[in-house]
Amino acid sequence: MVKVSVIVPTYNREKYLVQALKDLKAQTLKDIEFIIVDDGSQDNTSDVLKKEIGKDKRFQVISYKENKGPSHARNQALEHVQGEFIGFFDIDDHIPADYYEILYKNAVDHGVDLCIARAGRSPNDLRDKIELLRQGSIWDKIYARNLIIGHNLKFEEGLFTADTLFTLQAIYYAKNVYTSTQTKYEYTLKKDSIGAAKSYSSKRKDDIFVIIGKMQEFAESHEFSPKDKEALNAFIKRCFKASPYGKNFQKKLSCMLGEKEEKPSKTELFCLRLQKVLHLISTKTYKERRAVMVFKASSLFDQQWYLLHYPEARNSEFAPELHYYKIGWKKGFNPSEKFDGNAYLDEHTDVKNMGKNPLEHYLLSGQYEGRYYVAVGNKSTEHPIEEPLFPQKTPRKLGAKIRYALEYPIRVKEEYDRLVAEIKALENLK
Repeated sequence: MVKVSVIVPTYNREKYLVQALKDLKAQTLKDIEFIIVDDGSQDNTSDVLKKEIGKDKRFQVISYKENKGPSHARNQALEHVQGEFIGFFDIDDHIPADYYEILYKNAVDHGVDLCIARAGRSPNDLRDKIELLRQGSIWDKIYARNLIIGHNLKFEEGLFTADTLFTLQAIYYAKNVYTSTQTKYEYTLKKDSIGAAKSYSSKRKDDIFVIIGKMQEFAESHEFSPKDKEALNAFIKRCFKASPYGKNFQKKLSCMLGEKEEKPSKTELFCLRLQKVLHLISTKTYKERRAVMVFKASSLFDQQWYLLHYPEARNSEFAPELHYYKIGWKKGFNPSEKFDGNAYLDEHTDVKNMGKNPLEHYLLSGQYEGRYYVAVGNKSTEHPIEEPLFPQKTPRKLGAKIRYALEYPIRVKEEYDRLVAEIKALENLK
C-alpha cells in the first residue's frame, strides 16, 4: 500500500522542474507516489516531465489544457491519491532525501493524523494547535488521508492564500498532532512565482480579506472559544501582518481582527467643523467624516462584527464605518449585534421618511429624544446615553461654546427636516 501521496502542481516552471524532480526521486521512503498536475503550462513543462520521469512508476502526471490555479490542481489531485498520508510540494522548493520517510515514521510511531516538520512541540488543545502554526503553509506537513478525505477538505478555488484556510480546517479536525524537529522543508519565493508577481498584487490583497472572512466564519460556525479566537487572530497576524500592502491594508486587517482604532479627539472634531465653516470641505464630505467619527466613538458600531457578517464590506474600498454610512444601511445591514437599524427605522417612521441613517440619527439625536432601539434578533439590551460628540445644550466652557456655535447651523437644519417630516406624517393620518 502507498504510504504517502505527494501532490505537486506546476504551471510554466520548466526551469525548476529538473531540480524538483531530483529531490522527489531521491526520497528514501518506499511505497510513495507523486502526483504531478501540469496546470495548463505553455512552456516545455510537458517535455521535461516526460524526459525526467521516464518509466518511474512512482510518478503520475495529470495534464490540463487550461490554467485554473493551484487550488484547482490540488483538488483534482486529491481525487487520485492512494496513500495513507498526503503531502504537498511546490515545484521551486527543496527537501532532503529522507523528508517524507521521517515525517511518515513520526506520524505512525505517535499515532497521529497530522505531522508538522520543525515545529518544536506537541499541542494539547485547539488553542495550542493553532499557536503551533507559524504560517498557513501546507507544504511542511503530512496529513492522514482520513483527515482530508473524511472531512471533505478542499481548497477554495480562484483565491490566493487558500492554503491558509485549508490549514486552519485541517488543524481543527486533527485529533492528534505531532511535531518533528528531525527534518525541514526549504521554502523559496522566486521573483517569477505567482506569489511575487506584481500583476497579481491587487487580487492577492483582496483575496486575503476573503480568506480571513472565511476563517472567521469557520470559527463562528464551529463555536471557537474566546481563547481559540484569540489564537486564531494571532495566527492571522503571523500570516498577513507583514504583507507589503500599505497602511490601508493594515487598518482593514486590524478592523477584521477587532482591533479598534483610537476614538476621535475633541481637537479632530473641532478641526472638522472648522473646515466646514471655512468651506474647505463640502457639506457632503463633512457629513461623511462626522458619521465615521461618531461611529468609531460608539460602542454600537462593531467593525469586526460588521466585516464578518457582510462579505461585501470586506471586499469594498471603503472602511467599514464609511461603507455602512454610504451603502450598508440602505441594504439592511446592521452596524453590530447590539443595534438593529431596520427595527429602529420601522419603529421611528419619521426617521425612515427622512432617509436618515438609523445609527447616525440615534447617536446624534435619537438617544437624547428618548428613542429606543433593539439588538439584532430582538435580544434584550441596555440603552446607555453615550457621551455626546456634538453637545445638545450650550455648554459653559468657551471652547465647547465655540464648537456648538460651529455646529449650530447644521443642527437647526436637522431640526427643521425632522419637524417637516413629523408634519407630513400627521397630515397623512387625517
